[in-house]
Amino acid sequence: MGVSLSKMYKMTHRRELPVYKPSGGRVYLRREDINDYLSKNRLMSQDEIEKEAINYVIRNPRKH
Repeated sequence: MGVSLSKMYKMTHRRELPVYKPSGGRVYLRREDINDYLSKNRLMSQDEIEKEAINYVIRNPRKH
């Protein structure tokens, strides 16, 4: 996933990721929780930005 163990520890310590401790000892993480966290701040590609701009102009014509 491209995230170091150290980074994962810091994220769980700051409670950015939920952890599971079924027996109170070891810490477990769900892959879905990690993927959700990593995809939160997605940046659009240049193509997506241009398409969104075109759609905005079409939906909001200038009023004279």
